Amino acid sequence: MFANIKVIVFDLDGTLYEDTHHFDYYAKRIEEKLPKEKRQAFRNDYRAVLSGQHPLKIGRIYDTENDFILTLKDNFVENAYRWDGTKLE
Repeated sequence: MFANIKVIVFDLDGTLYEDTHHFDYYAKRIEEKLPKEKRQAFRNDYRAVLSGQHPLKIGRIYDTENDFILTLKDNFVENAYRWDGTKLE
C-alpha cells in the first residue's frame, strides 16, 4: 500500500507542537541535501525567517508553483509577496 511513497512532508505550523525548537533539526537536514554553493543562502534565509526579517513566517504559505509567499484570511489569499518581500497587487 505504501510502496510508492518517496517523501513524507510534516506540516510544522505549530498544529502538533507548541514550540518551534525542532525546526533547527529539520533545517539542518534540508541544508545537507542542498548543493554546497546554495547552503549559505539557505542558512541566511532560515536565520532571517526565524528573526522575523523575511517575508516567509510561520503560518504563511509558500506557493512553489508561482514562487510566492501567501497570507490567508478565511481560507482566501489576503496578500502575496515575492521571495524578496515585494508585495504583489
